[in-house]
Amino acid sequence: MVSKGFDIQSDLLPIWTQSSSNYLLGGKLIEQSTNVNADNSVPKLQEVLENRIFSPLGMTATIYQENSELPFNMAHSYERDFELYLHDVTELHPSVLNASGSIITTAEDLGKFVKALFTGSILTSGSLELLLSPYTSSGYGFGMFRRNIRGGTVYYNDGEIPGYRSQYNYYPDQNSTIIILINTSIHPTSGVVVDQVVSSVESILF
Repeated sequence: MVSKGFDIQSDLLPIWTQSSSNYLLGGKLIEQSTNVNADNSVPKLQEVLENRIFSPLGMTATIYQENSELPFNMAHSYERDFELYLHDVTELHPSVLNASGSIITTAEDLGKFVKALFTGSILTSGSLELLLSPYTSSGYGFGMFRRNIRGGTVYYNDGEIPGYRSQYNYYPDQNSTIIILINTSIHPTSGVVVDQVVSSVESILF
């Protein structure tokens, strides 16, 4: 079973504003609040995620990348320069982002995480309720967006680093998830692609 040890209300500051710096801080708080290893060393975030989330959920294709060695089968990423030439920017390594963007995964594994998150297998019930409660007019709360659609409610989040963009949408009323992974973050192309895919799938679901 996944270790349900994270409690946002008691362990973390009630921060709802989007900030990569806050994710870095959150990663350090998780490390410091986790029991020390047998040799009295402080566990790295990589260990915590692997032992408490990735492994229990069977996310065998997911890693938290702390070093500069990229997986051999990692999808290469591409961006355009000011003259619109396309360049391979895979060398802009995700590990520099630490807790704000160093996880490398697949659509299948991300689907396992989303299902576990929304069915209460990762967070405590109080933290999950807090996560799904928006605090701004845009529907954004504790790292999660919410919007109402014809078929009910959708919870979603997205993120990007140079060369990569991802988004997941979870539809609790249909128990369905849309996951989109793109190996570029070119604007506005990547955003248009995501919107078109989401719109097309939602038209089928609803």
